[in-house]
Amino acid sequence: VHDNATRQARLIEELLDFSRVSSGRFDLEREEVEVGTLVRGVVESLLPETVAKGVTLEFPPAPPARVVGDRNRLEQVFFNLLGNAVKFTPSGGHVAVSVENGSDTVEVRVADTGMGIEPELLPFVFDRFKQGARAAGREYGGLGLGLSIARQLVEAHEGRISVESPGRGRGTTFSVALPAAGEHRMAHG
Repeated sequence: VHDNATRQARLIEELLDFSRVSSGRFDLEREEVEVGTLVRGVVESLLPETVAKGVTLEFPPAPPARVVGDRNRLEQVFFNLLGNAVKFTPSGGHVAVSVENGSDTVEVRVADTGMGIEPELLPFVFDRFKQGARAAGREYGGLGLGLSIARQLVEAHEGRISVESPGRGRGTTFSVALPAAGEHRMAHG
């Protein structure tokens, strides 16, 4: 009963959050965020789950990389991407996370060796309620709103989110590119 109540509360919270984000009824805090530190926190919080599942989670030291944005909302994006990578990667699989500095962007990549996505489904991955397309049925739980919320939050930060997969059973890579914090950006942000 407790597990079902917890699961139902999580589904309701996911729907409410989707409603707030999709209708634009949320405010973004604006502060300088060290992306590597934020992502490391997400990685560390998922370690018990990855160990229990037998999935290797790799996050090498990240270069200094800062963006201006909402720490909690960005954390939500990376929790979603990393959580999905672990969820859809079978025991013995591998999830690799990296942070890279571009000339004016910070890119975070989450690559897994999990179940992958068929090429014809890739354009629809960020659409709402599409979890069933990735997971056979609903055995993974959730409403399929997480990636849609992630996309809207990344775009609210003037960033881009993309996905690549060579096909079913061959893994998936999600990339998030956010504008790098700079002197001019801080002055006007």
